[in-house]
Amino acid sequence: MNKLILAPFAAMCVLAACNEADEAHDGASSPAAGATAMQAPLVADDSPDFLPKDMSWMPADIWLPDDFEPRQSQKISPVADTYVLRGITQMSSAALAEAISTKMTAANYEPYEPWKPKPGRLMFRGNGHGTIVITVSEATTGRELVISVENASGQ
Repeated sequence: MNKLILAPFAAMCVLAACNEADEAHDGASSPAAGATAMQAPLVADDSPDFLPKDMSWMPADIWLPDDFEPRQSQKISPVADTYVLRGITQMSSAALAEAISTKMTAANYEPYEPWKPKPGRLMFRGNGHGTIVITVSEATTGRELVISVENASGQ
């Protein structure tokens, strides 16, 4: 099967697993001592999958809120250079979705929805990157923003 077809599917599976893990979490503001890799800190020196805090893979033209607090950055697919960034913001869900749509369109990204639309999920493609999936969900300390970028280049 074509690797490019599987990469967005793999990214969506990882995002779904992350969301399920969050829903199963007991509501504490920090991960439990026995937390899984999905709840790992932003920097894990012993794992090549985790990236430094500078997130050099993140395309510069993808907008993040001013108060965005990164929580995790991880490469999830070496085949398609797909990365995931998770973090928290205090923006309301509606304002966040509107700002993301406006800023991504202004940066020449094309809205993209190959599957049935889902509340809180925005998808884009363009600017040399594959599928970009952005999910917004409620968290105990604000809104969680999860960004998956296929063919991430940092440019």
